[in-house]
Amino acid sequence: MKASVPAARARSGLRPAAAPCSSRPRACAAAPCTTCARGAATAEGAAPAPGPLQWAARTVAAAALSAALVLSPPFAGAPPAAAGSAPPLYDGASIVASELRGPISRDLEQLERDAGWKVRVWTAYGGPGLSKPPPGASPRELWGPPDSRTLWLIVDPSSPNIINMTYIGDDVLFKLRRPFLQEVQSRYGNLFFVRDNGESAAVQQATAALTQCLAAPEGCKVVPGLPSDQYFFTLAFSITGGLIAGFVSRIKPQGPVQRQWVWLLIFSPLWAPLFVNFGLGPVVSRTSDLAPILGNTAGFLAAAALPYLDRLGAPAQQQGDGGSGKGGGSA
Repeated sequence: MKASVPAARARSGLRPAAAPCSSRPRACAAAPCTTCARGAATAEGAAPAPGPLQWAARTVAAAALSAALVLSPPFAGAPPAAAGSAPPLYDGASIVASELRGPISRDLEQLERDAGWKVRVWTAYGGPGLSKPPPGASPRELWGPPDSRTLWLIVDPSSPNIINMTYIGDDVLFKLRRPFLQEVQSRYGNLFFVRDNGESAAVQQATAALTQCLAAPEGCKVVPGLPSDQYFFTLAFSITGGLIAGFVSRIKPQGPVQRQWVWLLIFSPLWAPLFVNFGLGPVVSRTSDLAPILGNTAGFLAAAALPYLDRLGAPAQQQGDGGSGKGGGSA
């Protein structure tokens, strides 16, 4: 007769296997199951401990995260401003005087509220591509996509002409026309104006010209205002036209010309454009002040009378010659 399994284990010196928890008596069900606890402990201890490389990688990652949190700027974690909510003036190059930033922004905002024109000014060294704007900021991201009533005025102090218009809406171009915009760029963005007046004045006067002409019902064909250097050019043209008219009027009648004043009509294509088109035209179209108009007219008349000055001394000279002749005859 075969021996039972427990007896065989006892004779061989082996401990009897513990019965599973499910087969234990009901009285012992409340007692802790040492077999299950020992199995769980064995399963937990089976997970391998992290090696030196893993500890080093975790240490480096923690150090990098701490450094990023400490050294990052305050606005790094702030969400970017919504497109279109930014002010119309972004002075990334810091060239606009602090006392002018507020008035320029208010004028541009007032223009947008009253007439719907969106003039945006961006100043940065090297333009938008090379500047260092806030996170997520560029002309398009800062103000949103442009439309037909939008104009972007980009100011780059490192450029020979600091003013550039990178986007001109169709409605803006229809009202102001390209020659006007080119005059704004050439008048206020050239090196001579910036050298004499400064970059801040260039931005302020350029935006003022755009604001004034966009707010006008019919726009502007030329930039308002007459600079002193441009007025001197008009005065020089007026004087030149007067000199030509004066010398032409002294030509003696000859051939088919029987009247001396006819020579003025013949040579009018030469002197009239100098006085009318280049002398009075730029002044009348840019200002309503009468002083420069009267000055150019006086310069033209004085230059036209200059060739007749020799006739003023001729009678006195003839009178002196006549007196000397009488004296010689009596002698």
